[in-house]
Amino acid sequence: MNAPDGVLMLPSHDLLVPDAANCRIIKIPAGGHAISQQLGQTGTCVHNPPQTFANPSGLFPMSNGDYVLTEGIGNWVSEINLSGKVSWSVQVPGVSAIYESSEIGPDRFATVDHTLPGQVLTFDHTGKAYWRYAPTGDQTLNKPSMVTALPNGDFLVSDKLNNRLIVVDPRTNAVVWQYGHSQVPGSTPGFLNNPTGMDLYPPNSRADKTK
Repeated sequence: MNAPDGVLMLPSHDLLVPDAANCRIIKIPAGGHAISQQLGQTGTCVHNPPQTFANPSGLFPMSNGDYVLTEGIGNWVSEINLSGKVSWSVQVPGVSAIYESSEIGPDRFATVDHTLPGQVLTFDHTGKAYWRYAPTGDQTLNKPSMVTALPNGDFLVSDKLNNRLIVVDPRTNAVVWQYGHSQVPGSTPGFLNNPTGMDLYPPNSRADKTK
């Protein structure tokens, strides 16, 4: 592998990996050490899914069983299934380093522009943008690496090189919560060091929870 960018465990416990710098998507069987399925041609980094991919930098499950695929070269986002069927593919305008797109609702997707100054945006399958968060000044995003929609409509953002997680209210574009100290890396409580990703525990998912 060459810079694999995330991994998904399927219900079968097989692993689905966007092998970014090899420009392919691979499946590894549960407990196995060999590739059982591959989409894309190793080392051919051109956007032409499912034959070839241009640096697949994100692969997230959709509500209909397909996947949102992000390609870093050319800022492409596509809907694809594991058979390689592509339902749509679009170049998202106004970004320079798209990363880790995900579905947030019917025909609504969220992504980050992994650069400085960075931004967060939502869009549809045609590439039409509905919201952009691109603050300036002391709130400028520095290579944000992931965005997650919260149940109340706010967005949780991993602002990587600012060493913080923030929650943004898209109705006001205000930061309503922050963990970490801006531009100050650390490993003690209250600090973060280059947070590259986050996920939310499903309710009651922890087996070791105490009463």
